[in-house]
Amino acid sequence: MNFTAIKKIQMENSISKEKVYFNAEGVKLCGNLYKPANFDDTKQYPSIITQGSAFSIKEQMSGGYARKMAENGFVALAFDYRTYGESEGQPRQYENPEIKRNDLEAAVTFLISLPYVNKVNALGVCASGGNVAHLAATDDRLNAIAIVAGMVGGPSELGEARGSNEEEMNALIQFIQQAKQDYEQTGEAKTATGYSSTDKNAFYYNEVDYYENEKRGNIKEFKNEYAIISLEPLFQFDPMSKAENINIPAIVFHSDNCVLPNASKNFYSKLKGEKELVWGTETQFNYYDKPELVNDVTTKATEFFKKYLN
Repeated sequence: MNFTAIKKIQMENSISKEKVYFNAEGVKLCGNLYKPANFDDTKQYPSIITQGSAFSIKEQMSGGYARKMAENGFVALAFDYRTYGESEGQPRQYENPEIKRNDLEAAVTFLISLPYVNKVNALGVCASGGNVAHLAATDDRLNAIAIVAGMVGGPSELGEARGSNEEEMNALIQFIQQAKQDYEQTGEAKTATGYSSTDKNAFYYNEVDYYENEKRGNIKEFKNEYAIISLEPLFQFDPMSKAENINIPAIVFHSDNCVLPNASKNFYSKLKGEKELVWGTETQFNYYDKPELVNDVTTKATEFFKKYLN
């Protein structure tokens, strides 16, 4: 079994959390494995991988969702993609959807290696909604998926979400090319701000209380930055094109007040398996950590997943 578990922590509601390490293409990834109350390693449990927004780490929304899914009886894994947080990988803060799919695939392999796991599901918030879609279209070991306030559009939708006009896009292309040239010449991947309400050059420039509020996502472990060379693979990523290849059960949570609602509706319409659309009224960032909303999402996701566990 190619993993290591250390430092078990007992949490409220009798949930336990263990730091675990597993490999993805020779790179050591670090995650937190949450186990339900009264866990018994001689029994069988459904499991779930939870992941969050671009540039995020396991202590943010993915950890919150993992903890709630453990309360609902799942063995839940929130982990740092390679180049982020406590996981290995270079260059740091490198956002590459193809690599993230491979990391998710390694997480599936890890979970099914555990003797007490009988099914693997996945839940992706924001950008990881697209990453989970990519995984579901290519890995038939998954049982079912949930996409929460997902960024599931293609390149044109991503440009729309960032509010970029043609002039800005041309400048961005030059920016990317210069960053690639610098990286090739020096081996150093320059970084830029990820989310900001004040820095107009940030990847996402808007109201971003979640990322700037120390009581929410602005935690000490989080580096609010990304490697600029990430922009090339990011702008080529097309989760929408994966939808028609998803044949497993899928539940989609979104609202008109989230990023690109029409893209989520279009994505949902293309899904081929059993599916459910839960349309709400909350804003994008509320889906990350608003307690009542996260509880509602995980409760509905649990009900949905349990229909397909046998």
